[in-house]
Amino acid sequence: FSQSAEKSDAAFLPLSNLAVPESLGKIQERFIGDKGRTIIQVQDVHAHRLAQENIAAILEHLSSVCDVRKIGLEGAWVTTDLPKSRAIPTSREKQLLARSLMDEDYISGPIYAAILSPFPLQLAGVEDAALYEQNRDLFLKHLDKQKEIQEKVVAYGEKIKSAQSRAWDPALLSFGQAFDKFQETSDLGVYLSVLLKTANVQKTDSSDLDQIVLVQEIMAREMMLSKERLDIEAKHLLQQYGRTSWNFEELVRNGKVSKEQLASYPELKKIVRLFELRDKVALHSLLAQIDTLTQRVLQKLAQEPEDEALWNQGKRFYLVKKILLLKATPSDLKTFEAEKQVLESEVWDAGLSDSLELSLKFYDAVKARDEIFYQKLMNDPALSGDVVIVTGGFHTDGLSERLRNAGISYITITPELGNEQPNLKLYEERMTEQRAAQDNLRGLTSRPRSLTPEVVSGKVVPKTQN
Repeated sequence: FSQSAEKSDAAFLPLSNLAVPESLGKIQERFIGDKGRTIIQVQDVHAHRLAQENIAAILEHLSSVCDVRKIGLEGAWVTTDLPKSRAIPTSREKQLLARSLMDEDYISGPIYAAILSPFPLQLAGVEDAALYEQNRDLFLKHLDKQKEIQEKVVAYGEKIKSAQSRAWDPALLSFGQAFDKFQETSDLGVYLSVLLKTANVQKTDSSDLDQIVLVQEIMAREMMLSKERLDIEAKHLLQQYGRTSWNFEELVRNGKVSKEQLASYPELKKIVRLFELRDKVALHSLLAQIDTLTQRVLQKLAQEPEDEALWNQGKRFYLVKKILLLKATPSDLKTFEAEKQVLESEVWDAGLSDSLELSLKFYDAVKARDEIFYQKLMNDPALSGDVVIVTGGFHTDGLSERLRNAGISYITITPELGNEQPNLKLYEERMTEQRAAQDNLRGLTSRPRSLTPEVVSGKVVPKTQN
């Protein structure tokens, strides 16, 4: 960040040709609309050191390669390019200070990027302050009850798993355990491999599920790649382009690498075909088809009506668990509404009715914030044209649906997480500290407190993220 980015010999790259270096993250989904603008959604992972580092690098890449320097932020409601922080001359000390603040979750990746970027990055909060505070208050109330909720959820789940273990045969039990792990981890790649293998053993047809067929082709082509040879070819080819901010995929997408050049690089030809196939993946459709295939396999494995009833009870448990632990998606909440009557009865039996009510109030506020985010993306002059928005996963899913319905192009990017886990304890500490700070300031000022900090002479205004 301390050096000016090198520009390619053809100005900036169109967003339609954007590719993220694999070391930083991956493009989860591309949607092409007809409204003449593109929204780049970068999924946030709060209190995750590597995620914040990679988000900062992704934003710098978007700035230097695609000239996108407007960033919408969850958890903030002012617009700034951090002029005081950027005015401090870049030095090793400034970099170390900014990095330590990001590592301790006092500032986020986008703030870090804006402080150290060679170009001004405009940060625009997308929150309504009052609604944000309402949502955070609900989060803190939930946090106070978290231990009690977790204990009851564990007991609730163990009761169901015990019944499944007694009733299911080994084949169904093994498949159910893989499905349970998928519900816990959301590791789509691992579960899809198990699902496809089980479907094949059970002679379950999936030929009509176009997204699953597409992913199978992608997986097969990936297996045929020689990683070692690919790295050698890419390094050799990129030497021809000198110092450029573009990666190989962006060079290909922008027509800089001709078919004639690729003819000499067999592994690179394979990866170009993979780019084309990956662009066709629609995540929301893929997840729906995975659910369809799971149900088909279940029909093959379930020997008694009780088997399927226990499976559905387990699915409902994981649905409620995600809501109770504030890990649900918009799709989860829609499913809950469709099965509300039976779910409320089971939650009552588990002694979790009050906790469920509190969690649903939290999600009502989250969904209301989604609508605020969307309206600001559509109407705020600070967020006009092509823009990045950095939000948590729930908000990303909610915005994706709204953007698809409006015909607005978007690209969803997830940062590389490595093997690290979010530091939830640190996140909770920062949320609680912010509440204490605001309580101390209450009545002293009527000015809304920005959750977007500036580093000025080594001092920090704490921020929170929700």
